[in-house]
Amino acid sequence: MKFPRLNILVTVAAAAIAVLAVIRLEAARGGVEIEHRHLGETPVTVYRGDISSGSLVVVSHGFAGSRQMMESISLTLANSGHTVVAFDYLGHGRHSRPMSPDIRSLTGTTEDLVRQTLDVVERARGLIDADEVALIGHSMATDVVIRAAERLPGVDEVVAISMYSEAVTSQHPKRLLVVSGEHETRLRE
Repeated sequence: MKFPRLNILVTVAAAAIAVLAVIRLEAARGGVEIEHRHLGETPVTVYRGDISSGSLVVVSHGFAGSRQMMESISLTLANSGHTVVAFDYLGHGRHSRPMSPDIRSLTGTTEDLVRQTLDVVERARGLIDADEVALIGHSMATDVVIRAAERLPGVDEVVAISMYSEAVTSQHPKRLLVVSGEHETRLRE
């Protein structure tokens, strides 16, 4: 070994960066009340910040994801004054019920997930007196939340991350933010 001091310096620097990253991640939780519970059959995490604006944001994950994978978005929104409910879809995360294998039809898995989203939103509305409700979905969930928003009164705002959906029209959703990466050209088309 020609550079033992360099190896030690690199190891110490890497450890310091790792510790700093953990500290920064944990700092985002500061001032946010986090509660794990069930709304009906669905496992959810409720995030409430120090200051609440009375708005509710429901966050849903993509295929093979979980509410934990969406936690940085949930924490950021809670720290911005929103009450956030993130949940696990059927067959994902800590949800005990499997997802339907009927993924090729809109009346199969998609409809099951839309109905689950509708149920979560209605039950979440019972947790807080929400003037406004917004839906955020990632990937698979973008189509689900757009379809759910069409059936939910008072839900005009949808954020779609890595979106694909044939349910978007010039009239619906009223307010849609689409977020896609540079290499997601096929999704944008």
